[in-house]
Amino acid sequence: MLLLQAHEPARLTALAEYRIVGSEREGAFDELVAIARKRFDTPISAISFLDEKRWWPKAISGFARCSLPRAVTFCNWAIDGAMPGADLFVVRDARRDRRFADSPLVEGGPRVRFYAGVPLRDARGYALGTFCIFGGEPRQLGARDAASLREFARLAFKLVELRRAAGRADVDRAELVRVTRSLAMLEALLSAV
Repeated sequence: MLLLQAHEPARLTALAEYRIVGSEREGAFDELVAIARKRFDTPISAISFLDEKRWWPKAISGFARCSLPRAVTFCNWAIDGAMPGADLFVVRDARRDRRFADSPLVEGGPRVRFYAGVPLRDARGYALGTFCIFGGEPRQLGARDAASLREFARLAFKLVELRRAAGRADVDRAELVRVTRSLAMLEALLSAV
């Protein structure tokens, strides 16, 4: 089922302004999803965007980097429910959730059971995509993990903004250094665990 926000045309225009859908792989994005996969101990993590008809991963760890029809994705629901205050979408057991029980992502590979995603919002509040984690077993997401996932989403969108600014040749180098240090600190924390 394809869900569309009431402001879908404006959201799609905002997404196009970032010129990220269909872009090449970039190390900082790949590193962030790899760190998240370790942090949450999930088989798959992704930074993804949704255009009119498809889900497209800017970075994904644990699964092939390929686009999927938007209608079959969990992220479609995550951004549709992305109203102010609704900043986290969790499916504890997709087999028991009638929205997803018949999904090819649940019945076939990668056999998703658990999903958690945080909408990636631009400054106007449009949910352009998600930072998400997927698991093959039913799971709860505790308060600490929810807060961490929100932080990963915040860092991911900072990277998106920096990428956009770099394309305009007016990137704030100090902000780039701060984000790079945040990624290094996350990796160091994971190494210590």
